[in-house]
Amino acid sequence: MAKQWKQVQRADSDFAGNVTGKINNVVVSNVYTTSNKPTKADVGLSAVENFSKASILGGTFTGDIGGTSAADIKAKAVAGEAAKSAVDGSTAITMVGGSLSIGTQSGGVYPFSVDTSGNLKIKNDEFQALADGTVNCKGSFTINQDSSSNSKILLSGSGSGTAEVEVQGANPTFDLGGTSPLGTSTLLLKEVEQTTKLE
Repeated sequence: MAKQWKQVQRADSDFAGNVTGKINNVVVSNVYTTSNKPTKADVGLSAVENFSKASILGGTFTGDIGGTSAADIKAKAVAGEAAKSAVDGSTAITMVGGSLSIGTQSGGVYPFSVDTSGNLKIKNDEFQALADGTVNCKGSFTINQDSSSNSKILLSGSGSGTAEVEVQGANPTFDLGGTSPLGTSTLLLKEVEQTTKLE
């Protein structure tokens, strides 16, 4: 009698081939695999609709999650995405009725803040650029030179009105020039076509 041999596959490699008969007393054709996926009717859910995955930013959601409506959660997610884009520098920051505070608070004051009126304040009142165009500064106000070694304060006026420089106090002083390097200090006072030069 001829011997029949069956190929025995090693246990440490993937199985290849087809299986017939039963698995755990279940007919092989009734065992679901990746190529034989069950439908909603197969698992007793024929009345349930099939849904594809949706992003919370683009999908349509109803109901509540943890007591918060799905619409509110979606709106907050959209706002959070916009805020992230602004922080990343890929979109502009727009504040409507809000305020911005940066730095570590000290004595109730932030190092840098913009209030609801659009007033910019550094250390509250040390430096202020107010929404009405007023600029206030305590202490010394220094304008450093640019890359071309130039610095300038310009009061830009029109054909009418007044451009004023006002120095208040008991002993106002204009100090022109410096000790190093030595040079010539010039003060030009112009009126109509005449120029007065003081050196």
